[in-house]
Amino acid sequence: DNATEGGTAYYSYSTCGNLDKFTQTRLFTDSGGRVLRLAMTSVGAYAQQTDEVDKLRPWWKGWIGILPSAMDDIAIGFEPPLNLSVMTGWATDSSRLVYPGSSWTACVHDIAVGTYDACLGDFWVTPDRMTMVQFLTPFGADFFYLLAPSDASESLDKTLLKPFLPFSPDLWGLVIGFLLFSALVLAFTDGNNPEDYENQSKTAVIFKSMYFVFLGYVSGGAANAPSTVPGRLATVGFGFFVLITLASYTANLATILVTKSAGGGITSIEQAIEMGETICVPVAVLPIFTSLFPAMKHLAGDYAAFARMMALNKCKVAIMHGSAQNELFNGNNHRADCAALDAGTLTEEEAQCFRDENGAPIRGRDCWITSVGDVLASVPISIPARDDVLHAMSQRMRELISKGTLNKYIQRYEYLLTPSECSSGAASARRSLYEESYPTDSRLPVSPRHFSVNRASAAADFTNRAASANRGPIPPISRPEAGSSRAGGGSAYTDGTRSVYTGGVGAVHSGGGRRAA
Repeated sequence: DNATEGGTAYYSYSTCGNLDKFTQTRLFTDSGGRVLRLAMTSVGAYAQQTDEVDKLRPWWKGWIGILPSAMDDIAIGFEPPLNLSVMTGWATDSSRLVYPGSSWTACVHDIAVGTYDACLGDFWVTPDRMTMVQFLTPFGADFFYLLAPSDASESLDKTLLKPFLPFSPDLWGLVIGFLLFSALVLAFTDGNNPEDYENQSKTAVIFKSMYFVFLGYVSGGAANAPSTVPGRLATVGFGFFVLITLASYTANLATILVTKSAGGGITSIEQAIEMGETICVPVAVLPIFTSLFPAMKHLAGDYAAFARMMALNKCKVAIMHGSAQNELFNGNNHRADCAALDAGTLTEEEAQCFRDENGAPIRGRDCWITSVGDVLASVPISIPARDDVLHAMSQRMRELISKGTLNKYIQRYEYLLTPSECSSGAASARRSLYEESYPTDSRLPVSPRHFSVNRASAAADFTNRAASANRGPIPPISRPEAGSSRAGGGSAYTDGTRSVYTGGVGAVHSGGGRRAA
């Protein structure tokens, strides 16, 4: 078949049963060379702004991280390459008025109204946001957990008493009484055994029998070698007693030590709901968790404030995802609270800011909180973008994932993660980055490794890739004049951007929102 339009003939390859690659090729040429206006915010290893502007990549204005590097790869896939322009600021004030609960949702709104073409960050893909714009192919997922007060600060005497918790005091008394009785029986039935009792005095025999019995009990078997038939029968009976009691003790002790005694005994969200406790939930994913747990007594808010909200008893436990826990354990939330106190946006009670003798925020303010239970839900993460570039950008993102390029950038920029200040969260930042940044349908176990990065070599690598495609590096583009806008909105493609992933509860989930403004 062919058709003419303005004198140009188009051929339908698929009519003859061939794979139509022509349409895909046009995706990269129709939008090639256009200016792509990007909004940026600092978000862990995904994007961080530095004071130094890379001379080989000046269009990033000092931004480095996983997503800037990925966007460079996406841009050079167009013909000619996209011109990346990093805008000043994040979500606009007008969009924040529409979505005051989340600056991330406000940034999505800015794309819909034409202020930006894309917002770079690990956005939660939600139905509410997808009514405004579409998302690139998800490059990972956020996993949500329940956080509760930890018992890590318990006193030394409570810690030392834990080995005695499997049995009640009365039962311990019964055990000790039986052991003393067994010692007397052993002394009476086998006290004349010269191999076990060198000293044949009655007192020595009784004390030696007590030694044999107590040693046999703690070691799990008989400690003597009886020579008489009554002595052997007494030893068999004693062994049966040891078998029963030690088996019960081991099972009970394992249960006590493995179970996290957090939040007054709260170890799961079901238990918190049953106890009627208030649960802090990120405002953007509130619809997900109210549908999963309709009986939940909740308080919606910004997850960055959940630690101090728990300290003020506004909620007993909180629902947070992995990267939010990193911010909690590495002290970033505490430092932000102290900065808000200094700026006058939080009161002293609200900020819960604690400083050392030098006036700096103390380390480990939030280490009294820990994660309990299993994964509650998972939410895909991706980048929202304008409709006219979405499909081609999604195809490039899929190529980065399938070829392992995104994994390379994860390894390269892992050093941007702030180390944890808490022993309970020491490995959480690195684990979360690897866990969340792989597509959930093809996640493979990866041994975390720390890669140092040479920024010059990273930029040179990008320049070489651009040159190999017979295109020069993308030139720096000046920011459009304030007030300029483009028509936006709509959704024309469903190339995997509507996918959702299953979480730990076995249901299909989709989520939303990130840090509230």
